[in-house]
Amino acid sequence: WIVLDMMADVHIRQPDQEEGEWLARRPALLPPSTEEYAIALAASLAAYLLRHERMVGILAYGSRRLLLPPHRGEGQLERLLEGLALLRAYGEVPFHQVLQSHALRMARGSILILITPSGDPRWAMAARSLDSHGIRVAAMVLEAASFGGPEISSRVLPLLKSAGIPVAVIRAGEPFASALERLGSP
Repeated sequence: WIVLDMMADVHIRQPDQEEGEWLARRPALLPPSTEEYAIALAASLAAYLLRHERMVGILAYGSRRLLLPPHRGEGQLERLLEGLALLRAYGEVPFHQVLQSHALRMARGSILILITPSGDPRWAMAARSLDSHGIRVAAMVLEAASFGGPEISSRVLPLLKSAGIPVAVIRAGEPFASALERLGSP
């Protein structure tokens, strides 16, 4: 499972940067927005895992709920990419509540890859709880400070690391491959 935090209050966008302006100046890079990075990261992870014959599902509460159960194949990639293309960080459900409400639906032995820019320690505690109940968890934390937001990782990284949860910190402008190497293969 890939689980995205799409709550509006936690995402960072550099305010004076219009998307069109950014793309005109730097077409090969993503706009400096945690929302864009989260969606692109989820799409990249899904494509990678599906190419390697893994089952992939996705869960996010944003402008709409996106819930696609795990499946394999090209059709699943198309469904995931279509869902992600329509997703926006307009959600009102805190990430820890998303994790808690869907934990009972996850099979023991499932792997969850969490993607969030949130510094709220409640989601890290929910991740620790899932991990202790036989659901394997890895976290990709978008470093809000590198996107022009507040420094938040010091509040959640120690909680995750002390539970043995693999963590990769993604910074604005950093290639995903570098961060994924730190995380290790799922």
